[in-house]
Amino acid sequence: IHAANKFIEDNNKILIAPVYLETLLENPRAYRNLPSADQENKCLIQYMIDHNINCDRIIILCSNDIFGQTCKDSFSKLMADKIIETIIIQDGALKDISTKAVSLNADVIYIGSMSDNVGLLVRNLRQMGFQGEILTTDAYSYDYINEKAGLLGKDVIYNTKMWCVL
Repeated sequence: IHAANKFIEDNNKILIAPVYLETLLENPRAYRNLPSADQENKCLIQYMIDHNINCDRIIILCSNDIFGQTCKDSFSKLMADKIIETIIIQDGALKDISTKAVSLNADVIYIGSMSDNVGLLVRNLRQMGFQGEILTTDAYSYDYINEKAGLLGKDVIYNTKMWCVL
């Protein structure tokens, strides 16, 4: 994005991009066609408030890439006093991650990742008995992710459109 920002500025171009990278917001000629992590997470938090969802104990599960880390950083900043654990999602360790997450007895699990493993993770969490709310990003609307959860993922809360005005 730094290279893109420089190119946009040097060539007087406009960029419209569906990315989470917060540095894009610093460029007055760059526009996002998706909400930022903060915008999306504020809406998810407002949804929890509006629906009286207990969120005293939250676990964050995130991928170790720019998308996952941006999601984690944003949600952690907004809900700092409620986060009891952050776990990096690792391929091949989904069962162990699910077991650990369920054992922590959280009210809410927030997942920040675009990996198709999110669907498998949701399925594992539900199969292992997690009954709290699962929140995630609009990436969950992608079939390659949500199909892997099947019916066990039908109640995942994610943002397919802005529920709130920012």
